[in-house]
Amino acid sequence: MNEITLQQAITTETIPQLNINKLRKNHYINDGGYNEGTFAAKDGDPSLELSIDLREGKSIMNIKYEVINGTEIMDYDIKIIGVPSNLGKGQNLYFECPVSGKMAKILYYCIKTHRYISREAYPQRIYYESESKSKLDRLWAQNSDNDIKLLENFIKMERKNYGSQSTKINNKIGWLLKNQHKLSLLINRWILK
Repeated sequence: MNEITLQQAITTETIPQLNINKLRKNHYINDGGYNEGTFAAKDGDPSLELSIDLREGKSIMNIKYEVINGTEIMDYDIKIIGVPSNLGKGQNLYFECPVSGKMAKILYYCIKTHRYISREAYPQRIYYESESKSKLDRLWAQNSDNDIKLLENFIKMERKNYGSQSTKINNKIGWLLKNQHKLSLLINRWILK
C-alpha cells in the first residue's frame, strides 16, 4: 500500500477503501449467495482476500490482507446489513463499522488500527478531494467537465428536431451551453476580485 504519513491531509482519493456498491457492481456480492475472491481496494495496492456470505441467516464478509509493513496478517469479519429499499424492490446493503457499529457504504483503511473503518470512526478527519481545492480550481474543473459533456452530446446529436419537437440531446446541449455561460461569468467575477 502507499505510505501515508499522518501529517498529510488524508483524502478519500488517497486512502484505500472498501465500497459496498463497487463490490456489488463487480459481482463480489450476490444476494442470498456465497462468493470468494480477491479485490484491490486501490490501484497498485496488494489484494484483499474476501469471502462474502449472504445466505439465509448470515450476512458476513470475511476480509484477509497483509498489513503495510508486511509483518502482520489481518483476518476479521465485517457484518453486512440489508435495509429494504424505499422503492419496494430489493434492499440497500451497508457495512457495519467494526469500531463504531454504525452503517456505512464505504469503509476506509486506518493506518493506526490496520482495519477498514467508517469515515466517522476514523481518528483524524478524512477530506474529500474537492475540499482541498480553491473555489477557482473547483470552478475551472466544473467548466472543463461541462466542455467535455458538450462535446460528447454534439457528437451524439444527429437531429435537432423530431417533427416539431426538440430532441432530448438538443435540449441537453442548450442546458449545458447556458450552464457554461454561468460558469464563465463566475470564473471571470472570481478572477477580477
